[in-house]
Amino acid sequence: MRERARARGLDATFLGAREPAAVRHHLARSRILAAPSKTAPNGDAEGLPTTILEAASIGRPIVATYHSGIPEAVVHGETGLLCAEGDRAALAAHLRRLLTDEPLRERLGRQARHHVANHFDLTRQTRLLERLYDAVAAGDSDANAAGDADTAGDADTAGDADTAGDADTAGDGDADGDRRALRTAPGAAQRRRVVDHRPAGHQQIRGAGL
Repeated sequence: MRERARARGLDATFLGAREPAAVRHHLARSRILAAPSKTAPNGDAEGLPTTILEAASIGRPIVATYHSGIPEAVVHGETGLLCAEGDRAALAAHLRRLLTDEPLRERLGRQARHHVANHFDLTRQTRLLERLYDAVAAGDSDANAAGDADTAGDADTAGDADTAGDADTAGDGDADGDRRALRTAPGAAQRRRVVDHRPAGHQQIRGAGL
């Protein structure tokens, strides 16, 4: 990749593996995150890149592909822009559009943060999962409905949490303070151990901050 970038005269920096704090620092300095995941020739694919959730949690819109679980976190036209795998022209157009349209970039960034807080908060999702387990253990045949009914209430909570942080979303550099959507405290769900599976130590920056 470095050789190809050099041959094309591209101004690109390949950071490689960095500590989590460094990843957060670079995300906070970026305007958008480009994460064009692509299925490998042998069929290998990503699940949902954690970097996408981290970028969205600090109000950065995402440009990515319709790949694996990415569309669950990136809603095209609402929290970012998506294109087909390998569609270079569409990818370039999406990047250009967000880099040159500040109001759109900021709007998608705010909505990205709200979406991640609403759907990927560990405490909230653990609570919903526990209620589903409890319903199944109790022999409730309509366990899914029980979980879905709670979602609306949680959405209001997420909205309240997001409103309080909107003022400092657009790049104040405080990535640690803004990553509310990825908090790991188990809260009231103390009956079961909650584990944060994000890797310790160094992590790879799987995407490009622009």
